[in-house]
Amino acid sequence: MTKRTPYSVLCGLETLFADPANHSQGSYARRADGTPCDAFSDGASCWCLLGGVERMVGPFNIEDQARMRLDRDVTEYLTQAGLELFGTIQIAADVNDVRGHAAVMQLIARAKDLARTDNGRIALAA
Repeated sequence: MTKRTPYSVLCGLETLFADPANHSQGSYARRADGTPCDAFSDGASCWCLLGGVERMVGPFNIEDQARMRLDRDVTEYLTQAGLELFGTIQIAADVNDVRGHAAVMQLIARAKDLARTDNGRIALAA
């Protein structure tokens, strides 16, 4: 089994959101009829940025430290990208829900660059 890294999860997010129909605003995930649902729901057809992260990382519980770290690290790269690109750390509210799909794609691309060149070190700007 290949070790999942923040970079591989971000690549998966980029693929997931390449089709704008897979992007949602205002809810972690939605069914085809537009009703909100859990990010892991079999009926989910589109996700917000953080719902997409959850979907890519997979469900975890408090004992699953590796997935919790992966989720945290991916979110931190996205947050750093949000700060650099848009001057905000509110990646769900400001970038996903207000700025929309194009901004989410920019955010993911920048986060991928950060993850690829960071060698696993994450340091948010103060």
